[in-house]
Amino acid sequence: MAVYVVGDGGGTGGRLGGAALVEPDVALAHPPLNRTLAEAPRTLRAGIAWPDGVEVIDVVAAHVLPDAPDLVVLELARESAAPTTGTPVDQITDPLDPGFDPAAFLAPSRQQVVDGLRRLLARAPEEPLPDLGPTTIDDPIRIVLRALGLRP
Repeated sequence: MAVYVVGDGGGTGGRLGGAALVEPDVALAHPPLNRTLAEAPRTLRAGIAWPDGVEVIDVVAAHVLPDAPDLVVLELARESAAPTTGTPVDQITDPLDPGFDPAAFLAPSRQQVVDGLRRLLARAPEEPLPDLGPTTIDDPIRIVLRALGLRP
């Protein structure tokens, strides 16, 4: 998914970077966007496209995990209908294994989730930061209509 800055008037501005949709309403910011957001929060909007649709969803907040500042989680204003990547969490699922913990099987620990998110982040492409010089702020619906060839 693409992450855009939102202008003072509420219109969608330039693309800041990318993110992975890990849950229907949660995304993980890719580098270098994660570092940019950790240093200076901004008002954001996400654009999500997949074979069956396109969505534009506002980002409610960008959360920097205090014990994992490289992980910046984007909380979306609503759930997306797009497929999610999920978070790869290592769990012992064999009840006969001596390390099996029934509580951990039902709900992974915070450290397991952080480790899984870091694995996702390691696979994310490093995108160069865009030049955010003067940009035209536009309505997200017009952007989608233009992308679909329905507006000039």
